[in-house]
Amino acid sequence: MTDLLLSFNIDIGMCFHHMNTIFYYLRKKRKYSSAVTENFATTNCLFDNSIQSIYHKFYKAKSLKTKMSHIHADHPIAHYIRSLRIPCSKLWYEVNHILFIVNLRKKSHWIFGCLDLNERIIFLYNSLRTAKMNGAARSAMKTYSVLLPLFFDLLGFCKNRSNVHDLGSDPKAPLRLVEIASLLLLNCCFSLFLLNNDCGAFVDAFVEFFIHGKYVPTDFDIEVYYTRLAALLFSYIQRKNNENIDSEDQKQNKSSKASLGKK
Repeated sequence: MTDLLLSFNIDIGMCFHHMNTIFYYLRKKRKYSSAVTENFATTNCLFDNSIQSIYHKFYKAKSLKTKMSHIHADHPIAHYIRSLRIPCSKLWYEVNHILFIVNLRKKSHWIFGCLDLNERIIFLYNSLRTAKMNGAARSAMKTYSVLLPLFFDLLGFCKNRSNVHDLGSDPKAPLRLVEIASLLLLNCCFSLFLLNNDCGAFVDAFVEFFIHGKYVPTDFDIEVYYTRLAALLFSYIQRKNNENIDSEDQKQNKSSKASLGKK
């Protein structure tokens, strides 16, 4: 398990895999656990890659027509909204919150965004609140704020919801962004080993407490939580190997390959 904990901290490629795996099991927890109180859907790291990429093209485009040409129903973002991209997902119009994993690549830092669909507000959770990091976090979430309403309008998203907030005169207007200031922050009491690497664990903690309708306690210990995540991942890997268990995404892949083989 020590090797897994080390890779969880050091290997950024593995970090993406770990974050996707953890969020996958949070979706399964929503599906099967009565302890979960919030109705939510999540994205994954590929969603963040996709929306940041399209925003770069959108921002660089000179004309409105060129900008809007990037917003279409075949784009991966539209597929996520319609629950076509990740296992154990839900149609976005059936839930109240969308939970985003966001990676600030130039800062090697993870943040968490939570879209309240009823109020049309994105809440930004950032465990490392410095002037530069706050600016980078706001810039990353602006991408979501600007583009998601355009995809929602394209897909007739709000027509499928009965309790959506008043859209005002422009349903394509950017979503409001609110930074959550009263968070547990990284501070000098944490070990130097974890200081630059535990932001992903903070994101997972924020999400896990949120879906249970709870606040992060004042005595929250990130190192204990970090070890818990590593232990859960290690246990999961061991069970899959020992019991030959397939995840739902693996079952889907096998089914797809079997179907192709019959053709």
